[in-house]
Amino acid sequence: MEQKRKTRTWCGFLLLLVLLAVFLIWNLFAGSVQLSASQIGQILLGGGEDLTQQRIIMQIRLPRMVSALILGGALSVSGYLLQTFFHNPIAGPFVLGISSGAKLAVSISHRGIDISCAKGAEVHCPWNGKVEEIYEDDSLGITVRVSHSDGWESRSTNRLTGGPVKAGQRLNAGDLIGYVGETAVAECGDGAHLHFEVRKDGRSVDPAEYVTVTE
Repeated sequence: MEQKRKTRTWCGFLLLLVLLAVFLIWNLFAGSVQLSASQIGQILLGGGEDLTQQRIIMQIRLPRMVSALILGGALSVSGYLLQTFFHNPIAGPFVLGISSGAKLAVSISHRGIDISCAKGAEVHCPWNGKVEEIYEDDSLGITVRVSHSDGWESRSTNRLTGGPVKAGQRLNAGDLIGYVGETAVAECGDGAHLHFEVRKDGRSVDPAEYVTVTE
């Protein structure tokens, strides 16, 4: 699972780099004066005989591209530093709209049920099983994955840190495995709740058909 997360992270960075390259190239072509790829290439390599075209690329479009890169990076770094030192609650992911974008992706691939409950509420193991891993999902927060017999698996996410179980631990049905928190970035606007998933042989199934939610 750790390898999958690393692969997903690198794929995300690669996609961002590709998009950055596309927009940088588009920036060189964008404008009221149409220039061909060969003309732009000659100018960037120090050639080109048309002074007007050279000024358009070297004094307008290229500086515009560099300024956008510097300003965009500076805004990101300054925002990160301010939030690191001051922990401004107004600049949370839900207020900034980060969670809204994450919610769209989660809603498209939502594989479980959300159980509304108070923060700190106890979460118990539904069946006998073994804790396979405890990890932090990029969207759903701290997750505990428990394997059960006959290819069954349950996952409970949006947990508080410092739970009472560890990877490799054997559990009986009803054992305490953690407490409800608010660690899911994609669902932080929904308040404290438990996101619960059930899988059979690696395929997601509807948890409501196999477990009963009680107060």
